[in-house]
Amino acid sequence: MFNAPGKPDVHTSPGKRRRWRRWILPAVALVLCVWFARFCYLRIARRPTPRPEYWEARLAELDPPPPGAISAQKAFNLLTSRPWENVPAVGNVSTDNLYRILRGPWNETRPEIAAATMVFQTDAFNDARSEMHRVAQAGWRDFVPLAPDALLPSASYLMWTLWLVTHSRWAREHLRDPAAAVDDWLTGLRLSRQLQRQWPAASRRFAYSRGAFIADEMMLAAKEMGKAIDTAALAVEIDRIIGPVRQPAALLEPSRIGLHCFLEQWYVREGGDWIDVSELAAVWGWRLWLPWRPGRKPWRIWNLASPLFYDLATARKLVDDHFAAAAMCSNLVTCAEAEVKEPSSDAQVLSGFVWSETSQTAALLTSYYCMRGKLDAAVAMLAIHEYHRRNGDYPQSLDELMPDLLPRLPIDYADRRPLRYRRTGEGYVLYSIGPDGKDNGGEGDAEWEHRAASNYHNRDIVFSKIRRSGAE
Repeated sequence: MFNAPGKPDVHTSPGKRRRWRRWILPAVALVLCVWFARFCYLRIARRPTPRPEYWEARLAELDPPPPGAISAQKAFNLLTSRPWENVPAVGNVSTDNLYRILRGPWNETRPEIAAATMVFQTDAFNDARSEMHRVAQAGWRDFVPLAPDALLPSASYLMWTLWLVTHSRWAREHLRDPAAAVDDWLTGLRLSRQLQRQWPAASRRFAYSRGAFIADEMMLAAKEMGKAIDTAALAVEIDRIIGPVRQPAALLEPSRIGLHCFLEQWYVREGGDWIDVSELAAVWGWRLWLPWRPGRKPWRIWNLASPLFYDLATARKLVDDHFAAAAMCSNLVTCAEAEVKEPSSDAQVLSGFVWSETSQTAALLTSYYCMRGKLDAAVAMLAIHEYHRRNGDYPQSLDELMPDLLPRLPIDYADRRPLRYRRTGEGYVLYSIGPDGKDNGGEGDAEWEHRAASNYHNRDIVFSKIRRSGAE
C-alpha cells in the first residue's frame, strides 16, 4: 500500500533507518569478531592428527613379503654384520678395494685381489654368504616409518651387493666356478627385490641401480666366461625374482600413498582442512621464505597465513593428478619427455606437494626400465656367447636362442619391442634405441647418462660394447 500524498512513509522514516543501522552494524561487527577469534583460536590451538598406521597398512598390502619370510630384525642383523672383518689373519678390504677388483684385467698379484682372496677363503665369509643366500630366498620386509626424515637402510644393502658381485668375479676367475657366480648374482638381485618393498622413491631407485650394477657384471661375464651355464634357467629365475613388468601406476603407488600420509602431517583435518604453516616451516621454512632457524620453535601465529595455501581436498587432488599424469610414462621415451614437465619447488609447496618425492617420479620409472632392460640384455648376452660356444658362431637373430637358451625375447624398454640385434662380421651388436626413441643402427655407448630429453644426441645404448673400466 502507498501512503496518501503529503504523509510521511512510516516504513522508511529517518528515525527507523538510523535505529536499524545502530543495531545491524554492531551485530555484523560482532559476528566478524567472533568468526575471526574462532579462526585465530583454531589456527593456534589445533594441530594435525596424522594416521601413519593406516597408511603403513596400505603400503604393506601393496607388496607383502612371501610366505615364510623372516623378521626384518633378523635380516637387519645379517645385513649389518661382516664377521670376516674380525678374523685376525684377514686384512681390511675397503669399499674402494672392491671396486678396484671389478676394474681392469684379472691379476691375482694385485694387492686388492690378494686381500680379497684371503677373505673369500675364510669360513666366516662363506658361512655369512651361505646364510645371506638362504635368508634372501626367504625374503622379508623392512620397516621404514612414514616420515620425511626416515632413515633408509640402504648402505648395508650396498655393501653386501658389492661383496657378492666381487665374489662372483673371484669365483669365475679363481675357482673357475660359474655356478657360484650365478648364485651371487641371484642373491644380489633378491636383495634388490627386498629394497623395492620399501616405500621411499630413493630406496627403490637405489634398488634398481643395484640391479643394473649386477646386470653390468653379468654382461662382462658373458664376454669373459669360458664355461657353460644354464642361461634359460637363469632367465626364468631372474623373472621370478624381479616379477612381471609392473604398470607405472603400480610402481608409483607407494610414493602416492606416502605423499597422502605426509599431507596429513601438515594439514589439520578437524576444523577446515587447512595447512599448519608452523609445522611445515619446521621442515620446509627455507622453501617458504620464512625467517626460521633450525632449533627454534616456529611461531603458531604463522598459521594465520593458511588461507594462502590450498586446502587438503585440493592438495590431495593435485597429488593424484600428478601421479595419474606420471603413470603415462610407460617406457624410456615417455619418461624422458616427462622430466621437463616437473612442477617447480614453489608450486609444489603451495599446492600441497610438501616433499621432494614428486620430483622423482619420472626418474624412478626411468631407473626401473633401465634395470629391466639391462637384465634382459645381460641374459641375452650370456645366451649369445653360450650359443657361440656350442656352434662356433653367433646366431643370425635372437629367435635362434629360443627356447633352449632363452625362454623369451629380451625387451627394449625404450619402446617395449625386442632388443635390437644384428651380426657384424665376426661379432654382433645388441642395443636399445635409447630414450630419444630413434634407431640409429647401434651407434652409441654401452652406458646412458641420465640427462634431459634435449641432450640425448640420437645415441643408442649398445650393451655389446661394454668393457671393464681400466681394461686395455
